[in-house]
Amino acid sequence: MSFLIHHEDLKTADLDKYLTSIDEIERRSGVDLLALLANAYQAVIESIRPSNQQ
Repeated sequence: MSFLIHHEDLKTADLDKYLTSIDEIERRSGVDLLALLANAYQAVIESIRPSNQQ
């Protein structure tokens, strides 16, 4: 689970609006966050889509 949040005040009740995939965080940042994991594990974990992205 990952969150992409702008630097602003927010209510914790609104966190589900900011759920995103690890793939999206990596795409935007250019950083391979799970580089130490085997590629097969990375693919499974990174492909998980939060419930707000269908």
